[in-house]
Amino acid sequence: MVSQPAMTDLADQLKQVMVPVEPSAAFVRSLGQELVEASRRQQRAGRRIRRRLVVGAAALGSALSVAGVVTVILLRRRGRTQAQLAG
Repeated sequence: MVSQPAMTDLADQLKQVMVPVEPSAAFVRSLGQELVEASRRQQRAGRRIRRRLVVGAAALGSALSVAGVVTVILLRRRGRTQAQLAG
């Protein structure tokens, strides 16, 4: 385990050796453009996912509606057939 004074000495040495560096204007500009483009890509992907979910939900709703109508028709026919057999 490293002692506290040794850690302090190491921190002081690092402060002396590692001086802050100012990035170039070109780097800052490039980084800004990359971040904006990454944000746009992420937003487009989110919109595509939401659109697919809405279309999928609409399709499922339509299929359930059709299934409901078919069920009603079949149940009515079944009831009529049973009534004819009974009567």
